[in-house]
Amino acid sequence: MVKKSVQVRSGIRFGAPCYINTLPLLYALQKKIIPNNFAFILAPPTAINKLFSEGELDIAITSTPVALSEKYVPFGIAAEKKVHSVLLFVRKKMALDNIERIGVPVESAASVALLRIITSHFWNIEPQFVPFQTVQEATTFDAFLLIGDPCLTFTNRQPYDIYDLAEVWVQSTGTPCTFAMTSICDIDPSALLHASLDFAAEHPALILAEAHRRTKLPRKQLMDYFSSLSYVLSENHIEGLKLYEVLSKQTSVNTCAL
Repeated sequence: MVKKSVQVRSGIRFGAPCYINTLPLLYALQKKIIPNNFAFILAPPTAINKLFSEGELDIAITSTPVALSEKYVPFGIAAEKKVHSVLLFVRKKMALDNIERIGVPVESAASVALLRIITSHFWNIEPQFVPFQTVQEATTFDAFLLIGDPCLTFTNRQPYDIYDLAEVWVQSTGTPCTFAMTSICDIDPSALLHASLDFAAEHPALILAEAHRRTKLPRKQLMDYFSSLSYVLSENHIEGLKLYEVLSKQTSVNTCAL
């Protein structure tokens, strides 16, 4: 049963990444199945981060580095094992300590920051991070990071060893890996987000159908993907975020026009 929505003022600008990982959290709100006054703006994560930081959004699913400096509510996008949509591809037979450059997507913030922590603190390597615009451009690197839907739909995987960044984080720290959080200004959307998650849990076929429409991926793969994600941040997530913040401040950055 759909819960009654909270009363919010009209025209509330709600920004979110344009990936299917937000569907369980936002589908019922975007489709107005749960009445609300949100005007949704969908864009790559770095664009959403910028809009929120500039005051162009009232609520936003922002990358973890941005959210940690803002007021937020305990809803986001996290994983406690593999995430499947944040992967580092390394050409086979290339040792990690031989990687000199890693291609990273310009639309990513949290995942690139996480990769910097992993390479510096867990693998003890200092490669250069070089931004790319397209997946085709990414494959010109011996090592590259893909995120979101482009990662899920990338099929030419045979030439690469693949590292799931969430899995690396969880195995290295024992805490969940949080990629995004719900940043707010003066409006708390928690009741609506709870209701939307409840709707998704009661109507998984609708979420899968929309995800399939966008990606053409098999429903079984999509089911496995959504089951790997968590959206309500617990005390364990907060502990992981505290560690993430500490390690981020200690991490050196070696970038090329990034």
